[in-house]
Order: sequence, then C-alpha cells, then structure tokens
Amino acid sequence: MIDIRFDIPIEFRKQAITLYYEAFESKFSKLMSLDEALNILTDLLNSEQTIYAIQNGHLVGFAGIQHGNKRLFKNSLQPFIKHLGILRGLLVAVVLSLFDRPYKVNELLMDGICVDKNMRGQGVGSLLLEGVYEFAKKNNYKTIRLDVVDTNPRARKLYEKIGFEPIISHRYPFTQKLMGFSASTTLVRKI
Repeated sequence: MIDIRFDIPIEFRKQAITLYYEAFESKFSKLMSLDEALNILTDLLNSEQTIYAIQNGHLVGFAGIQHGNKRLFKNSLQPFIKHLGILRGLLVAVVLSLFDRPYKVNELLMDGICVDKNMRGQGVGSLLLEGVYEFAKKNNYKTIRLDVVDTNPRARKLYEKIGFEPIISHRYPFTQKLMGFSASTTLVRKI
C-alpha cells in the first residue's frame, strides 16, 4: 500500500534529493554531481513544500509545490558557493534561477514530480498528482500549473490524461546542450 503524505520528514531528505536528481538528471548532471546536489539541495529543501509517497517505510516519490509563495528550494546562494566555489557556484545558481517561475495568487505551482525508478509505471505518479489536486482543493486554489519539457512526453501524456491542458510553449535553444531539453509547455488543471 502506498501512503500519500504532506511535508517530507528530515530522515527522507537525502532520499528525496536523490530521487529529484535522478528524475531530472539530464538537467543537473552537467551542472553538478549527485554528491554535490545532496550537499547543496538537502539543506535548501523546503520540506513543507512537498507531497510524498511512502511504501513500507520507504520514500517512493514526491511532488514539489509552490504554496504560499514558498518554493520547493530556498533561495540561497551560500550553499552553492560553499560546495562549488565562487565562480562555479554563481554559474550554477544563475542557470538554475533562469527556470524560476512566478507565483500567481490562487494558483498552486508544481515544482517537479519524481518517482523511484523501480516504482515507475505502478501508479505512484498518479497518486501524487491526486494528492496535489486534493491539497490544492483543500487550500482553495483555483488552478494547478506545471511545466513539462519536450524530452518527457510520457509525463505530458499523464498530465493531460488527468485533466491538465496545455496553455503555452516556450523554446529554449540554448539549453539543449546544457540541460538536455529545448522547449517546455505550461499546463494548467482547473480545480
């Protein structure tokens, strides 16, 4: 049985960052290693901005949300500089900041969803998305917004299957070599 919960406890933070890194490895691997991401992102994780899935005491997935204008990761340059040095730390932080999305009142923004690679295709992602929907409904949001990159058609198909509709697409030709994608589509689901 898979339980969906809110606010990842501290003992699951490193597992959460590992899942996040693996899910978005094409974006992260050219910027930092998994060990560097664990050192930097574990401390920056706003655990209260998560909805997560547990099975038999193991973290099997989570969705990041931007709730109350708080991001999934705290906005701090210090850990990047501490673990990557001044120049590389600044570069990585700037590149990652290019993908920040503005907060909109009455709209819950999803900030990534990741599922343990051994659990993919078993409904964990759908359960997490339903948990996000229930959270948004309970907190009086009108819509849920997310972005999906062009290299992840499987995720886009899942989102559209459960009621997300594409709103706009953006092209980023400069990101293909650096981040592994060249376009993203914003999708919205009404509550």
